[in-house]
Amino acid sequence: MKPQPLIKKLRAGLNADETGNKANSLIFLHHYGFNIPLTYLITTRAYDRFRAGDEAVIEDLEKELGVLPDRTWAVRSSTTAEDSHEFSFAGQFQTVINVKGTADILSAVKKVWDSASFLSDNDYVRKSGVSCIRCGVIIQEMIPARLAGVSFSRNPVTSQNETVIEAVEGAGEELVQKGITPMR
Repeated sequence: MKPQPLIKKLRAGLNADETGNKANSLIFLHHYGFNIPLTYLITTRAYDRFRAGDEAVIEDLEKELGVLPDRTWAVRSSTTAEDSHEFSFAGQFQTVINVKGTADILSAVKKVWDSASFLSDNDYVRKSGVSCIRCGVIIQEMIPARLAGVSFSRNPVTSQNETVIEAVEGAGEELVQKGITPMR
């Protein structure tokens, strides 16, 4: 029996438990005709194997990563805790941008996984009530950005039911990873 692939191309029919909520949101947008950059998803199953100490998962991933097109990528988290109805988890997990080549993608994936593993003893996680975080990973083609940001469907400060968009000039890393004060 052929083993299930650990990396899947973004497409309809994948569920959030397998890919994480952020990937599920991208699948939704793609399904409704939004223009999504070339995207691959590492399943939560790969993360589970990694957390269980299965060293073969790294070799398996390396083989699958080796067939991805030669592009520059953003490697992002897609956990089962992110983008929920109650909590966004925006900026809580690692994102690595401008990644090129199999070895660097694999290193970036490990950083994303580590950020999910280390988050378990965090005030935000305790407040959310999330007891188990499974981590999928999004590998998405980098698109040069003049502006980048985050959109909240609920105000993150007041919890009011209103849309808030925060943005910075250039890549969004300044906003979500470094906490620079954004335009709102």
